[in-house]
Amino acid sequence: FSLLLFPSSLSLLSRREVKKIELVVVTTSGTVTDKYNIHQHLQQVVQHVFHELHIEPNETWELRYGETVLSPLSQTIEQAHLPNRARLNLAPREGGGG
Repeated sequence: FSLLLFPSSLSLLSRREVKKIELVVVTTSGTVTDKYNIHQHLQQVVQHVFHELHIEPNETWELRYGETVLSPLSQTIEQAHLPNRARLNLAPREGGGG
């Protein structure tokens, strides 16, 4: 009996497994390093950083990985193909205004 039950208990565990990665987000106000579920949206990461650093954005900000602007922020961390320990930059969009 235990052999029959064992595989089903394994599948329950794997279904509950949450994949998290560490992201480092750098701003001019400070750096936030935290673990995120790969199914979280990039907008949630940005909001977390704003909250942690007490930033009240009054302009459009960009999240970058290297030279790449991560857009749209509605995509998940997984969809953005961010690796564990990725170092991101969050800053007001350059060239805004007129």
